[in-house]
Amino acid sequence: MPTDARWLLALLAIAYFVGSIPVGPLLARARGVDIRKHGSGNIGATNVWRVMGWRVGATCFGLDVLKGLVPAVMATAFATRGFTSTPEPTLKTLDSAMLNLGPLAVGGAAVVGHIFPVWLGFRGGKGVATGFGALAGCYPIMTIAMIGAVTIWLVCLRLTRMVGVSSVVAAVMAPVLTLVAPALAIRWRMFPGDEVRPGTKMGLGDGVLDWHYVVLTAILAGVIIYRHRANIARALAGKEPKISAFSRLRLPLGRAKVNGNKPGA
Repeated sequence: MPTDARWLLALLAIAYFVGSIPVGPLLARARGVDIRKHGSGNIGATNVWRVMGWRVGATCFGLDVLKGLVPAVMATAFATRGFTSTPEPTLKTLDSAMLNLGPLAVGGAAVVGHIFPVWLGFRGGKGVATGFGALAGCYPIMTIAMIGAVTIWLVCLRLTRMVGVSSVVAAVMAPVLTLVAPALAIRWRMFPGDEVRPGTKMGLGDGVLDWHYVVLTAILAGVIIYRHRANIARALAGKEPKISAFSRLRLPLGRAKVNGNKPGA
């Protein structure tokens, strides 16, 4: 087996186990609460926020993001030889395929670990925060796209105050943002090394083999939409719980309502 293949397999295993760390349940258990028995029963940051308060929820969100970000950055550094070069935009050889698809596969393994954690009987969260971190770590194309996606998420959250709906909208827009990200990365000279410059024609959207990024983000968007189908149904029925407006996010949300939350994200 080629050395690159062995490294990729090792990173895939690391990413899965890092992604499977049940941050939400651990944070809640440290405060004497089984998060799976309160609110929606979901282990993700939204339910932790709603049940335990904004401080614990924000901590959970940040750590869930890191679960995807750190393995993806490790894989990106490996693929770009320490951020010094850009792989040839082709899948014709095993090495080039691993270098181009490796960061995406490793990031995807972290998301799979979060959604299907071995420690919780393969019943985990919805993968939004970990997925955002995983894709943001695929520098530079997905980093640009995910910055755009989280901006859309924040705007939608401001308008609707519904986390699940905002996550679905951001997920739907992610493949669209991925189409334009390579051209922006070239214009802003964000690619590692000196190989890719403005005017380079290397694939769809004036980018570097970006079709597989589009396909992956579309697949992940489909997973996120499916995982939020209950949220969508409640939103259409006008029954989706809302969080406080941004001006009130500094206040604890629900610490005194551990046993009285409505089902949510």
